[in-house]
Amino acid sequence: MQIQALNNASFGHVANHQEAQRQFEDAVLSLNERDIRTISLIDASQKVNDKGYRRRHNALLLSLPVLYGARDALFTDVKDGLFNGKLKGPAARAAVGGATAAGWLGIMAVAGGVFGLSNLLARKNESVGEFNRNHPVLATVGTLAASVAAWVGASVGINKLLEKFSDKNADKIEKGIVKFNKNFNENNLVKKVQNGYRKFAKNGSKGWKNVAKYSAWYLPAVAFWTVLLSPIAHGIKKSQIANANVAQIHQCQKAIMESRMAEANMQNEG
Repeated sequence: MQIQALNNASFGHVANHQEAQRQFEDAVLSLNERDIRTISLIDASQKVNDKGYRRRHNALLLSLPVLYGARDALFTDVKDGLFNGKLKGPAARAAVGGATAAGWLGIMAVAGGVFGLSNLLARKNESVGEFNRNHPVLATVGTLAASVAAWVGASVGINKLLEKFSDKNADKIEKGIVKFNKNFNENNLVKKVQNGYRKFAKNGSKGWKNVAKYSAWYLPAVAFWTVLLSPIAHGIKKSQIANANVAQIHQCQKAIMESRMAEANMQNEG
């Protein structure tokens, strides 16, 4: 962080350079710890490109339901169908993938709420915010643990509600399953995709089929761990830059004070 960059905007209008420098030094000396931390974090956020990182991270996060849903749809054995054979073929795979995606969306909704509350608390409580900045790993792990606990509690309640709903609406659900199975499996787009998959499975080279197979299986896990660990790495890098900025401003304040003390001593001796 270039300390001199702080004075250009604020004191550039002062005609006398010596006066401008003096005003700049006064401004640096007037900074308290909160001001120093705020300035340091703004600079650190720009250097690690916080906005760009959040866009990339959110895009990858939103891909998790799709990736895991697609993996389960492809690799789950549905040759005997689902719901006592009422759901078969592509419709059964779509149902498996949809259920997995819905589960991930539920987890993300709960985790998003917990992280949102954590960020709100950090903004309202300075000590919590300071802890999160200085210990990003512990803060992230703690919030993840709270998210898991919240999801476990929520899933128990959701399952009970679904059981009650299913018992009361069994006939309607069964008719809906049969109708969905027919409409989905007879859809022209679904048939084209199914035919393309069969053609690739029959005529594709063994190497390409292995690439497709392992990519579909492992890509969701790679994306998940990237989503989980990259905020920790990003937070550590940001904290390191912010802490270095804080140290630099402290050094600048110390140098200014020493310079002024030397100036005062010279004046007294004169």
